[in-house]
Amino acid sequence: MVQTKVGIITRAAGIKGDIWLKSLILPPENITRLMPLSDETGTRQFDFILRYSKKSLLRCGEQTIIDRNQAEALAGTFLYADADKLLEAEEQNDADSNYQGFSVTRADGTMAGTVHKIVNYGASDILQCVTADATGNMEYMIPLIDDFIASVNKDDKSIHLQPTSDIFFEL
Repeated sequence: MVQTKVGIITRAAGIKGDIWLKSLILPPENITRLMPLSDETGTRQFDFILRYSKKSLLRCGEQTIIDRNQAEALAGTFLYADADKLLEAEEQNDADSNYQGFSVTRADGTMAGTVHKIVNYGASDILQCVTADATGNMEYMIPLIDDFIASVNKDDKSIHLQPTSDIFFEL
């Protein structure tokens, strides 16, 4: 298995074992798709939970790092991921960015909006869609899962919703 350097633990954050991690991949939050990460020797593995991001710095927690002393001892530790997982994450990121600008159509054929961006809050990717109506611009979030998405047509850049997905969540 080929390992690729994807980040470094820079310092401790707080007293409960959180760390600041500098991500070497873009976007930095994609490092969470590569878990578990390991140290250079591969003997220690980390399954970080993202708590906060600030540019390329990520504040993370990890079950085995329980206090500030343990976190400080890891400062300067380079983090590695399986190269195959990195390629998968990059391909997923490319696929996600390819949905931007796609039209979103309801099951009855009416226009629901246009994909503005794709966000992920941990459960699944979510299409953030923008539409204009009589009251102005509206934004909706639609989960990118089979229960809501009937089909995706990359040729005509359109996404068709399931009949049961006419419930939109306004931001």
